[in-house]
Amino acid sequence: MKSVLIVNTPADSSDLTVLATVKAELGLTTTAEDANIETWIDQASGACAAYCDKVFGLETVTETFRNRFSYVYRNQNKLDSIQLQRIPVVSIVSIVEDTVTLVQDTDFWLDPDEGLIYRLDTNQNIIQWSFTQLTVNYSGGYELLGTLPQNVERACIIQVKSLRSDATRDTSVKQETIPGVLSTTYTTNNSALSVSLDPIAAGYLDPYRNIGV
Repeated sequence: MKSVLIVNTPADSSDLTVLATVKAELGLTTTAEDANIETWIDQASGACAAYCDKVFGLETVTETFRNRFSYVYRNQNKLDSIQLQRIPVVSIVSIVEDTVTLVQDTDFWLDPDEGLIYRLDTNQNIIQWSFTQLTVNYSGGYELLGTLPQNVERACIIQVKSLRSDATRDTSVKQETIPGVLSTTYTTNNSALSVSLDPIAAGYLDPYRNIGV
């Protein structure tokens, strides 16, 4: 279900790792590459976030859903839930269903890791949502770098190393052969020149991708 999201308090940073960690990984002890590494961290963090279609940093947001009616959902064997965009959900500030403010664990139940909210009836049974407008104020995401999964930071570091490697070679070279002595073939496909996520980094990120949110 589509929603409109407004960021009330943005994350302090979008970087998924820090300079010192990358330098330790690369075995660097001087400051000669610091400026470049900072740039690559920004770029790698953006690539990781784009691949996952997710903002990783902890933010406080207002997410609004409209026109959710129970008669649309006729499968009574399937639990009905609302999917929030920012996960994990750290805390719910408020949920207003039309003009009524709902109470957590009385009117709704939250699955924080999945970012799902379920409507409860007076007997604490899960029921289907029905509203004209639902407004959810909450904080979600990771406290960078405190609660960020290590695999996400590892993916960012791998991508930084990939960007550093690309900076010292011509990425338009498709093939090189020796016989004549050396013949170089260049790609003519512009899409092949675009920045892409390292496949090993992608493997680390796959469990964190937003699919169908």
